[in-house]
Amino acid sequence: MTPHVYQDQIITSAIGNPMTDDPDPDPDQLKGPGGMTLRQIHEQVQKSVERDREAQAARKSPAPPQSRWQRWVRYVWGRSGRR
Repeated sequence: MTPHVYQDQIITSAIGNPMTDDPDPDPDQLKGPGGMTLRQIHEQVQKSVERDREAQAARKSPAPPQSRWQRWVRYVWGRSGRR
């Protein structure tokens, strides 16, 4: 714990330095926001990422190929300004 001097008194910090207190913290013992352990948070994040990837893959349906005419029209009409 780090001592702090405040008006001629030594007050020790209750929190300490989390980076140096425990060289190898156990993810099952550390609690994060909401009272979940770090391992539980990690598992929930992994599930969420997987769900997001599946949803994005389902939404991204391949567009049918354009004909030459459609490509030419987009090429000509897609230019900025009038020609």
